[in-house]
Formats: sequence, C-alpha cells, structure tokens
Amino acid sequence: MAARDPGAHDKQTAGIVPNLFAAVVIGVGGWIVSRVLRGLAMNLLNAAGADHLPQELPPGTAAKLSNLARTLV
Repeated sequence: MAARDPGAHDKQTAGIVPNLFAAVVIGVGGWIVSRVLRGLAMNLLNAAGADHLPQELPPGTAAKLSNLARTLV
C-alpha cells in the first residue's frame, strides 16, 4: 500500500489561491473598464444630441436615448 502525503490537501488548496486572486483581479478590471466605456458612450450620445431625436413621439413616451444606451452598455 502506498503511503499518503499528509500535506497533499494543503498543497492543493494553496494552488487554488493564485487562481482565485487572478479571477478577482480580472473581474474588478473588467468592471472598471465597463464603467469607463459606459460613461464614454453616454457622453458621446449626449454630445451628438441623441436625446432630442425621440421628440416626435407623444409626450410621456419618449425616453432619453443616452439613459437607455447607458443601461444597455
């Protein structure tokens, strides 16, 4: 019968830590990039006057396109 390494479980658990840290860093970085891109898209739509486009719709039904785009992006 082969002898079992008593520290094998600790080594396996310690091997997960760098992967978990990398996943957190990637997730936070992606969140920051998405916030920046959302702000840029909203500013571009505001500068282009996209909020004035739906004025032909009946009152109360027009939504601001920049806010809609912010939600989608």
